[in-house]
Formats: sequence, structure tokens, C-alpha cells
Amino acid sequence: MAASKKPISIAEKIEALASLAAEQVRSCSYLINAVIDNHLELCAYQDALVRNGLAEMRMGLMVGHKQVVKRLKGEMSTPSSLPAGGRLSNGPNKLKGASAL
Repeated sequence: MAASKKPISIAEKIEALASLAAEQVRSCSYLINAVIDNHLELCAYQDALVRNGLAEMRMGLMVGHKQVVKRLKGEMSTPSSLPAGGRLSNGPNKLKGASAL
């Protein structure tokens, strides 16, 4: 059964924002801008992770699910068990040109 959705109460959010702004001695607009900036930064970071992962996949730098499970269980301890590139993904911005994908 689907969970019932609670309607969004803007009044509650404005009240919480005003309370937080007062506690931090900041304006509401300052906090709103900070939240938007943080959200955009997070989205860009996540996008870079996906783009980097896709670039690594296209280059054959992947590890199969079974290999990951074995590694997590400690059964894969030798470097020869890594993919052809010799490494697992190291996160965003590690590949040249990944942003152009």
C-alpha cells in the first residue's frame, strides 16, 4: 500500500527558516541563498560522479558485482584482481575530459 503523502506546508517552512535565521543572526535571504548554493554544488558533484563513472565504464575500468562482493568479503587481496586499468573508481574529476561527456 502506498504511503499517504503529507501536504507541504509553506507556513511551517517559513517559520522554521525564520527561527533558524534568528538563531544564527542571519537574514532569511542569506540562508535561502546558502541552501540553493549548497544544493547546486551537491548536484554538480553528483553529476561529476556519474560522468566519471560512465567514462571509466567506456574505458573498461569496471569491476563486476561478484568481484565487488568478493572484495568486500576480503577474498580479493591481490592487485591482479583489479580491472585492466589497475584501479577502482576514485570519484569525480580524475579523468581528463570527463566533463565533456
